[in-house]
Amino acid sequence: VTSLSQARRSPWAQAGEAVAAGAALFDALACADCHPPPTYTDSGFEPDGRPRLHAIDTLGPGSGQRLGEGPLPGIDTPTLIGLWDSAPYLHDGSAPDLAAVLAGRGPDDPHGVAGGLSAGELAALVGFLRSLDGREAPAP
Repeated sequence: VTSLSQARRSPWAQAGEAVAAGAALFDALACADCHPPPTYTDSGFEPDGRPRLHAIDTLGPGSGQRLGEGPLPGIDTPTLIGLWDSAPYLHDGSAPDLAAVLAGRGPDDPHGVAGGLSAGELAALVGFLRSLDGREAPAP
């Protein structure tokens, strides 16, 4: 049971210029607003006791109900630690890879950053995300 407290080491965990460039993009794109280090999640509760949820344009009629209170207003932000080992992505499994997550679903989707990135920048950001395994990440 104690082994469950740590994520497995990412095969992409080696530091390098591309991972550092991806970390800088993660910071510049404000990804840490919802996925702040070191836990890479803002999961928790608002001051009034409501769970902190985010709508990222993936919710639909098949997303279910919130304990019988009607449609889900958002999703609890998952940690990015161990992301390299958890495809498919998004709450509904609709993103087969990280590039699909970053492509987004619409103008209000905070994940829709790929359109503004070069192929090299997208690869660096994906490399950084794949490197997150609970150990210290490179500083941007």
